Amino acid sequence: MFLDDSVPSGEGPPILNFTHAEGFLTLSPQLFQTFFIGNGFTGTIDKIFYVPEGATRLFLGISDGCVLASGPPGCYNDNRGKFIAAGFLHLATNGPAGND
Repeated sequence: MFLDDSVPSGEGPPILNFTHAEGFLTLSPQLFQTFFIGNGFTGTIDKIFYVPEGATRLFLGISDGCVLASGPPGCYNDNRGKFIAAGFLHLATNGPAGND
């Protein structure tokens, strides 16, 4: 989730549904909108995430539910493992469609 310098409050933007849609090449999430990263690749091609205007922070985490995706958030205590993350920032000369 990309955040600005404010403390999040209230409701966020609409929830994005990635069920059977993990193979996207680019994504333009809104500020305060959770989104799926996965392993960051589509085959051998890196995914591109456009940073929303005003973003100053990126938070990584696990969206979990007690009954998988259909249940309410929770049940985080049954996860084991670790995150390994690497990111590359590039100045976009052409932003996402409609935002050039």
